[in-house]
Amino acid sequence: MTVHEPESHEDVEKLKVSEKYNNLRKEISQLDGPEVLGEGSAWGNGQATFGHLIGGYDAGYYGYLSSQVYSADMFYTVFAADPMNPQEGRRYRHTVLERGGSQDEMQTLEDFLGRKPSTEAFYRELGLSK
Repeated sequence: MTVHEPESHEDVEKLKVSEKYNNLRKEISQLDGPEVLGEGSAWGNGQATFGHLIGGYDAGYYGYLSSQVYSADMFYTVFAADPMNPQEGRRYRHTVLERGGSQDEMQTLEDFLGRKPSTEAFYRELGLSK
């Protein structure tokens, strides 16, 4: 969000975008780039290669996050005690996989969980709740 925080247009024009991008890339990914060879952080234009956020895939990130919420709920509700439980594995196969797209996905999820889904397991997985 750094590029949205400068107080004036002049501050935006002075922003060293490649340097900011490369510093954030290293901080987030923990992967070294040419800066470790003494190139500094202003190398390249990586920010110009990350186009899929503005190319129609942006909503896909939220869809992926939603699937993590549901999968965490399914895991902690059914499989956490014994991930290799054959009865629960068969129930998952029959209740979820065999039905596929033949009914509404939320109905399949509710049938499997025996209740409406909850975000609690996902929050617990992230360390945001106990």
